[in-house]
Amino acid sequence: MLTNDNTTQARLDIAFLLLTLVLMRIMLRRYQTVTILSVLLAGVWSSSVSADVFVKGMLSTGETFDGKLVRDDGRRLTVKGEKRGSTLTAANIVECMVRVAGEKIPADLPALRYSGRAKFLLAKGHDFLAEAAFLCALTRTARSKTPGELTLHLWAMETVPWEKLIEGQQTQAIKAAYTKARRKLPVRLGGRKTVGWRPRRYQLPPPRTIVMVLEQIDQWGLEMKRIAPRTHRIETAHFIIYSAWSKTDDAKLKGIYEKLYNALCKQFDMPATENLWIGRLPVFAFWEKKDFVEFCVKICGISAGMAHRASGFSGFRGAFQYVNLGPIMMKGMSKTQARTRFYELLVHESTHAFLNRYINSGYVTNWLNEGIAEMLSATFVPKGDAPRKLQAAHAAVKRGKGMELLPMFSARNIPLTGEAYGAAQSLARFLVAKGKSRFIQLVTQIKDGVDSDTALDKVYGLSHKKLLQAWIKKVR
Repeated sequence: MLTNDNTTQARLDIAFLLLTLVLMRIMLRRYQTVTILSVLLAGVWSSSVSADVFVKGMLSTGETFDGKLVRDDGRRLTVKGEKRGSTLTAANIVECMVRVAGEKIPADLPALRYSGRAKFLLAKGHDFLAEAAFLCALTRTARSKTPGELTLHLWAMETVPWEKLIEGQQTQAIKAAYTKARRKLPVRLGGRKTVGWRPRRYQLPPPRTIVMVLEQIDQWGLEMKRIAPRTHRIETAHFIIYSAWSKTDDAKLKGIYEKLYNALCKQFDMPATENLWIGRLPVFAFWEKKDFVEFCVKICGISAGMAHRASGFSGFRGAFQYVNLGPIMMKGMSKTQARTRFYELLVHESTHAFLNRYINSGYVTNWLNEGIAEMLSATFVPKGDAPRKLQAAHAAVKRGKGMELLPMFSARNIPLTGEAYGAAQSLARFLVAKGKSRFIQLVTQIKDGVDSDTALDKVYGLSHKKLLQAWIKKVR
């Protein structure tokens, strides 16, 4: 635990100092000055070795950790538990309790409770925990139920506008602490942005929400297994898949999902090591249409008519988000063709789910949402329908069409035609080609509630009409 009781450590330091003096007296007679200096440096280093730091907490995936902190470089924490060690991505920690035994904790900075513990962690070289402790102190999201423990509620800290708090005397004192410790001041505490630094592009969930979501995933998985007995569970780093398909498809399912997640993170400038989901994204993949319809009606709560018409969809109930994938088998279609259509649907609907969590839960206008989903589908499933829809849209433009698509920008749902979906995909590609950072700005503006016409004007200097005209000119 964090404590001011340093009696044991003091005794050890005195004993070591006496031993060092004895050794120095001996070496003064026998060894050169260089050797003496080496012993002195070794003594200073040994007497300042940090006490054991123990951490316990939860990641955004729902995984927990508990053990001795071995390393903290600001991005990753290495923790040694009773049975095994693990390396954690610091950005995925939603809550962390810290305790240290046998060390004196510095005094708090003026009007900044618990900052003394942050100074202690900083002095010992625990970069992420020090930064997190200072931020939680600033935002008052650190808690200490017992005298020797400090819990950092990182999910709560990020809901507070901490950017407005890194000013004034408190910040100057924090900067001074970093200077004294000879550590680089983090960006979130007012330091300079570096090439590799990125802001968080999603919201950290509280632990209780993660637990609730994971419990609901398990419950829905049991319901699916009752409806489709051949259902089995597949887990990846970012997804939980309940599949009624053959187990021979499991490896490909796992592979395509993680590749998709990596591609989405790259497109939207987010480290793939970070977990955007609350827990993990559940996917329910059906082989029989009747099973899909029953699940949609009884579990998801949609109408039978809608379930019969749907091939698949992404949905949510509050914090619980999911993807349902129905069978694609049609008359005269081979299993290979059905699998191709299925994987295309998988990519399309999972992209919608990603966009729903990206930045915040704000709505992405339909033409752009569908365009991004079709763009990723065409990339991952080149033998699917998305590339053909793109060709159809371009062919229509070359035949003189194009401006007829203008109402699509204001429609709640774009027309369910190959030309409309192909045009949405091509427009998304057209905007991405103008630079990833600008495209991210556009999506962020829309997620923050700005209508797409105004957002386009702010980011690209284009209205819906001007965008359509520029796109038609390029396609022709």
